[in-house]
Amino acid sequence: MFRRLLPLPTLRGRMYGITLTSDSDTTPLLWLGGPDDAWAAVTNTDAVGSPSTFRCGLATIAGLDYLLGSGLFRTESSLGVYRAAGMPPGLSPLTYSMNAAVHTVLVGAPGTLVPDGSNVAYRVTWHKTENGVTVGGPPTGRLVIRNIAGTSGYAAAVTKNVALRIPLPYRQDSETLQVDTTYFWRLWRSRVSATDTADDEMYQVAEAFVTAGDVVAGYSAFTDQTPDTFIIGQAKLHTNATNYPESGLANGVLFADEPPVRNARDVTFFADCLWMTGVLDRGQLNLQLLSVGFAAGNTIVVNGVTLTAVAGAPVNPGDFTIVGGLATLSLNIEATARNIVDAYNRTAGIATVQAHYVSLGTQAPGNIVFRAHGTTNVFSAQSAAAGALFQPNITTATANTVDFGARNQVRFTKPGRGDSWPLCNSLQVGPSGGIVFRLMPFRERMLCFSTTGLYEITGTDYSNFTVTLVDSTLRLIEQNSVSQVDDAVYALTRQGVVEITDGGQSYVSESIEPTIQAILQSYDAGLALNDYGSTAFSVGDNRNHLYWLFYQTDGAASPYANRWLCFDARSRKWSTGSLLAGQIRGAACIQASTGLVVVANSEVGAATIPARVFVQRNLLDGTTDYNDTSAAGTDTPVSAVATFQWQVPDTDSRQHWQQLQLQFENGEQSFYPRPTGVLLQWATDVVAAVTAVLYTVAAAILRIGTPLNYRRATRQQVTLTHNTAQHVGLVAVNQTVSSAPAPRVTK
Repeated sequence: MFRRLLPLPTLRGRMYGITLTSDSDTTPLLWLGGPDDAWAAVTNTDAVGSPSTFRCGLATIAGLDYLLGSGLFRTESSLGVYRAAGMPPGLSPLTYSMNAAVHTVLVGAPGTLVPDGSNVAYRVTWHKTENGVTVGGPPTGRLVIRNIAGTSGYAAAVTKNVALRIPLPYRQDSETLQVDTTYFWRLWRSRVSATDTADDEMYQVAEAFVTAGDVVAGYSAFTDQTPDTFIIGQAKLHTNATNYPESGLANGVLFADEPPVRNARDVTFFADCLWMTGVLDRGQLNLQLLSVGFAAGNTIVVNGVTLTAVAGAPVNPGDFTIVGGLATLSLNIEATARNIVDAYNRTAGIATVQAHYVSLGTQAPGNIVFRAHGTTNVFSAQSAAAGALFQPNITTATANTVDFGARNQVRFTKPGRGDSWPLCNSLQVGPSGGIVFRLMPFRERMLCFSTTGLYEITGTDYSNFTVTLVDSTLRLIEQNSVSQVDDAVYALTRQGVVEITDGGQSYVSESIEPTIQAILQSYDAGLALNDYGSTAFSVGDNRNHLYWLFYQTDGAASPYANRWLCFDARSRKWSTGSLLAGQIRGAACIQASTGLVVVANSEVGAATIPARVFVQRNLLDGTTDYNDTSAAGTDTPVSAVATFQWQVPDTDSRQHWQQLQLQFENGEQSFYPRPTGVLLQWATDVVAAVTAVLYTVAAAILRIGTPLNYRRATRQQVTLTHNTAQHVGLVAVNQTVSSAPAPRVTK
């Protein structure tokens, strides 16, 4: 079954479909196809999460498609695979606790870069190119290499080059696969400083794709010998505080190209940015090393990984060297803290949690951040013997922090950059206790539906985006009920179906209040507002000016929509109907290239995936308009049923039901052909219905004598069923009844 349809804005009317084989299916599939194209599975190549939680959003920016699930996913240029959006933060180059037996950092006899007593700083970013768009991630923590005693390869009075080993991180949100040869890294460097710690103004010094040999080794190797005079004119790192490469954007480390957070509720495109709402930050644990008073053999356990303090050279991946012989306590703390980070990042623990050294030159040394990666979000750190050396004290297990309180926050990307989500690009929508469920761009503003009311965001870029309260009484009850039709937005709220226009908000469902109240009661009976698997959904048909709302009636056998409401924005009238068994629907969208409504079925419990879509093609050619088309391309006619009921006032059963007359559209216009046949079924208040009978339609008017068993009754019901791929249109229905003293005709 299709559980969600997400239309591609530009690509030949194709769309994404998420399929489940049952209500409890935990291994759904993502498909790409369309009514006129074969559906093909989109492969989850990086093992980055399940589409079972794909929600409202699909947005396109800079030629790349982004879909919202357990995280934000980006489809690749081949449209055959999807990956997590964003690039991994990367890991600082490895120093192996300055153990020259494993790796020598200072090389060259002499070199040309770092004089004796001087230092230089490095950062690394990771990148990938798709559809001609280069996607980049945030820089690593800053690695400072000092040409002093204690650094592996040091020789007094000798200028040295720097040999770096850049570890390969795991792909964004993947806990099983590291980056491959389609990724490349960029190395950024400061100018050499002869006195103070090198500044944080970084310039690109190298760039290289990962090689097959790097994949085997687990790192890329590079030796830097480029003089300062050669790098000043090179590309500048986007987090530089002064020499900033991009105009019109904010600078500094808080505006780094961070990957998107996980577990958002909606994603959309507005003001040249992608926006997400209801976000949950990645868990992280901040520690500061206060002293180097470790004893050899002391351990630190982080995320289940044991790190062991050693007095000499490390032997195992989790070993870190205690440094106590440098000139100052600050240098000893810095070196030991870097060794802890280095030791952790040489273990398999980086698949789920990564370590970063984050102290800058003028800040207190020893600041370490352990940050969740992949689907892991909760972890802890403990050092029973040396926990007091840290702030906070980790003598007992100390869990990381997860920000659960930012559900009223919306975040946005840099302009035109769907993978770049700076931490500072965020807005608070309403009180902190609120939750923003849905974002809807509308004219020059974006509507934000929250548990605390309706808000709007206006502006053109990060410098002037503004949040304004529109209506504090409006409460959205179903996030998938929001759709735009013509110049208005419609949504199912606690007060009914609201119509939002430039002139304000009004409710258009007063005339069907009992039906709306029944829907609201079904939500109160168990369909929680924050349930992503909610059953109702809507679609806005701008070609025909209709707002369709599909919903489930209380007590329905299937947990998917089995009824619909339709509001005509021109006539201001409502219509309603039910969906037949086997045609219960789970998703709908508008085909972007045609503007036609596409509705997907949602059958459950089948051994295979009975994923089918119905497209309102409006071709009216008698062969294609009224089919469900399966993912395999098989067409199944869609049954349409109309029921008519008549009642006469006589109570003595003297009336005689004589003849049913059906007048069909008959090709008065070429695109309205006459159907070839229909099924009819009779029932009365005294005789139950039997199997329907097929009648051939040979002329515009079909006259049928009432079957004998159904002629004498007070009430008569006739059900007309059409189950071929043809259009059927009724112009008139006449029922003739004979009763003393004279015959009558009802229409």
